[in-house]
Amino acid sequence: FQIRFPTVWPADSIAYVLDQDFTINNAGPAVSLTLAPGAVVKFSGYRILLDSIVSLNLNGTAANPVILTSLKDDSVLGDTGNDGNTLPRTADWGGINAVTFSSGSSITMTHAKIAYANWVYGGGYLSVSDSSFDHMGIGLSPGVCYYNSGRVSVINSTFSNCDVGLF
Repeated sequence: FQIRFPTVWPADSIAYVLDQDFTINNAGPAVSLTLAPGAVVKFSGYRILLDSIVSLNLNGTAANPVILTSLKDDSVLGDTGNDGNTLPRTADWGGINAVTFSSGSSITMTHAKIAYANWVYGGGYLSVSDSSFDHMGIGLSPGVCYYNSGRVSVINSTFSNCDVGLF
């Protein structure tokens, strides 16, 4: 599943559910995925892939954060997976991966909550403000790892129950 043009996902009373890898693909200028305040995305073991020079924008507010979490996380919008009382675990889903480590890709998070992912990983530009990372990473996998000419800015954000946190 992929997008090849600028796309906005608005908030809804139900979660967006991704049951396969989701790729933001550079098919032209300004390819991006923007999640509006209050949008919730639940993952069933997969991840968001940024391919080349693209953008992922998580534009939450204090009252309506953007949430990316496990499909098993029934604390957010209830039992979306219709699988009964399940408990999410660290690394239930793959996270966000800038696959080409392009210095032109960007991830911007404002008032975002990322939970139960393996990691946010890659190169390019990462800007995080007023956001939280919870139950991320497993073993030696960091919760957030940026390198290869990557630029990182993290302001007023928290890392809780993460194996490594920020690397």
